[in-house]
Amino acid sequence: MTLDLTGTAKKYKKKIILKNVIKKKINSYKNSSLIFELAKRGDYKNLNYTPTFKASAIFYVEYNKNINSKISFLNYWKLKNKNNDIGLLYTIRDELGITIFRDHIQIIDFSYIFDLKKILTRLKIFNYKGTFEFEFFSTKDLKYSFPALQVFYETKNGYSSVHSNQRTFNNITDSLTNNSLNDLQTGFDIYYDKSHFSFLTFINGPLDLKKNKIEILIINNKGNKIKKSVTLNYLNKYQVIYLDIRKYISINFLLGKKGFCKVISPTKNVFNRIMVGTYSTDLKFSSVTHSYYDCSKTKDYLNYDLKNKKTYKCYLPFNIVKNTNLDLVFYPIYSKTKLSADLEITDNKTKKRKTIKNIFELKREEKTSKTININSYLKENERLNKSYCLNFKSINKKYPSRFTFGMNYRNNRLGSNISSSMLLNFEKNINKTTFWGPLIIGDGFESYIMLTHYNRQIDDNEKGNFNLKIYSNDKLLINKNFNSISPNSINLNINNLLKTHNSLIKQKNSEIIWYIIKVKNSNFICNHLHISKFGAVSADHSF
Repeated sequence: MTLDLTGTAKKYKKKIILKNVIKKKINSYKNSSLIFELAKRGDYKNLNYTPTFKASAIFYVEYNKNINSKISFLNYWKLKNKNNDIGLLYTIRDELGITIFRDHIQIIDFSYIFDLKKILTRLKIFNYKGTFEFEFFSTKDLKYSFPALQVFYETKNGYSSVHSNQRTFNNITDSLTNNSLNDLQTGFDIYYDKSHFSFLTFINGPLDLKKNKIEILIINNKGNKIKKSVTLNYLNKYQVIYLDIRKYISINFLLGKKGFCKVISPTKNVFNRIMVGTYSTDLKFSSVTHSYYDCSKTKDYLNYDLKNKKTYKCYLPFNIVKNTNLDLVFYPIYSKTKLSADLEITDNKTKKRKTIKNIFELKREEKTSKTININSYLKENERLNKSYCLNFKSINKKYPSRFTFGMNYRNNRLGSNISSSMLLNFEKNINKTTFWGPLIIGDGFESYIMLTHYNRQIDDNEKGNFNLKIYSNDKLLINKNFNSISPNSINLNINNLLKTHNSLIKQKNSEIIWYIIKVKNSNFICNHLHISKFGAVSADHSF
């Protein structure tokens, strides 16, 4: 048989190969991704490990009279990895992908802020949509191709932010490894009502594309669906697509509530976890997050048969912050299984635990997202000085190995939409020992570091300690040690910690600074949250 390279046989074979690649990639989490996480940076003699000498991120950014964009990062290469050999090439392109500015610097300071407004004002550009790309180079192994950067979208009433989530591929191997799950994106909230509207952003890679299209499936809270298709005759390299959800559904379709959607991205040669966001109609408030790929058609599980019933299998410790609500949003994008969850509330001092059984269930065939308002389960005296944990249980002992959800802190206004993941017991010691992230100070902001200390052995009152350092761009502001006993939820109020730096707290303009936390052999996770004087809430998980 002679294979027709332009006909049906090729297409069929390609489809089978792609299906197998996707299955292999997803099912390899415990045996591949986990092994990579445990690998040591700079292990050049390990032929199963690929060192990385370039890390990059590309962001959708905009600047006009209502919105500005800032990108900031901590020099964790120096502070965490003892690597002083980092160079940065940064490039600004317009909406069509045309380069309008580029520069190179050596990374020396503790932290950096790149303010789009300041750069574009010098270029006499005042109404702009486009991209901001950061490429970091080193002669030492960086391990991760994604650098730890945070983008901030500044409106008149506050900030929204999300960490680096898109990048162009470094080489062919990088593309083949990461491209198989790159098209179908989902796992985020969308709005369209009198007060809010959502948008999606796509950034193309370094090659022009012809005849492509975007496929959109929009789902409301009743499970009703609308399918839309957007044809693109030509897409420039690095071009931005800004898709306003208001063009594709009526204002009545979402029934005045939030929905979610699945979208097939048209872009290529780029790691395309798209940035999605929501603005208030007056553009004074915003919320942004990144997408995640759809695992609902896969069968990728961790099968637990642990005899010790006092061991968490799938769990989520979290914090409650004063004057905020917490919504946990579960999208039907995980490998199908039936789960129930208990809510555990533990007094931080006495360690007495209260359990609310089966506060909700996730069915095998959920049609739409499901939101749980945690505050509604808490009495007034249970909202401070307590630790909280969702303990998931599965009848068939199957837990999705990629179990993502939205962790949304808010007040009565638009809030955060953190893309987060449940903790799974891999029966290996994979505890993170370093966390870092941004903080916003000045101009009436309150920032919190939300740290939870939970041992996966439920009744283990593990003792732990951690060190907190806070950096401005050129100096160390705070260096302080803390002790903890599991289970424990710790909210560190940054303004209280920075009382000796009162001029920073009271300044009229906001400023972005960074924290780094180091723990010793303990089970911690970390998030950060920022509240403006107007009530805008921004939050994300730490690096």
